[in-house]
Amino acid sequence: MNTPRNISIDSIVINDTTNVNYLDVIYIPPYPTIILYSPNIIELMTEAKITMLNSETGNTRAVEINFLGLIDMLN
Repeated sequence: MNTPRNISIDSIVINDTTNVNYLDVIYIPPYPTIILYSPNIIELMTEAKITMLNSETGNTRAVEINFLGLIDMLN
């Protein structure tokens, strides 16, 4: 993923409990089939929270992706 300058991914947390370093979000049309995949994770992933960090200001913003593929901006 390319991000704007000074913006980096600070953390990726799945199911509110497990930190991961890598996450694929796969959308399979035409039905709302969504696959959340991270290597070496065997639990069913129903949501992912991705926190981004602005290195200039120290501010963070987070997005959440659920099992339906809906993306919601948090905080």
